[in-house]
Amino acid sequence: MKSPKAVHTRRAGGIAMVAMLFALLVVMLAVAVPAQASVVKSGSSQPEVEANMVSELQSKHVSINAVPPMTYKPLWNSSGQMRWWFRAPMASGGTYNYTTKTGTLYHNGSMRWMEASGGTHYQFQMEGIRIIALGASSYQMSVSYEVSKGNYARIVIAQATNTPGFTKKGKAIKIGGIQFKLTDAGEAALNTALHETGFSKTLVLFDTDMMFNLK
Repeated sequence: MKSPKAVHTRRAGGIAMVAMLFALLVVMLAVAVPAQASVVKSGSSQPEVEANMVSELQSKHVSINAVPPMTYKPLWNSSGQMRWWFRAPMASGGTYNYTTKTGTLYHNGSMRWMEASGGTHYQFQMEGIRIIALGASSYQMSVSYEVSKGNYARIVIAQATNTPGFTKKGKAIKIGGIQFKLTDAGEAALNTALHETGFSKTLVLFDTDMMFNLK
């Protein structure tokens, strides 16, 4: 017959083993179930066309105008060069996961690109703007645009691979300085729509800040 001390030691070891297995199960579940993305309550994105890109577009007689509720105003840097600043309010339906830095943010309003070098003015209208965060250093700007009356295509017009700045205060989030550059698909669409060639894919097209609140 085992001594009371031996029985107590065995029970203590069994309890310790159960506790360890339970702790391991909790860790495994935490890894297996990712944090859920939160719904975006309100916010806006502020894409800014940098001075060098503005100069390139102006050399092609191309301008970009805001279609409400998106707004626009010209700005100047310390060297007197013009920048084009836009503000696009966020639409409902967006989500964002601050832990994984992923989500899709929808926007209201659109941007109308105009080419006015000749008697015929060509245009390219970006609508249904979505900024898709694939990770801390990977972003896509997806848009739809008019191909013919009532016929819209969707492309990733620009993408960014830099790491912006992140600020979180409660449910308020700011992502500052996403440096979008034209994709091959974006350049091809602009070339076709505006009857121009050679839009830069090395210059930053939109230096974008995003500010939004989660529910």
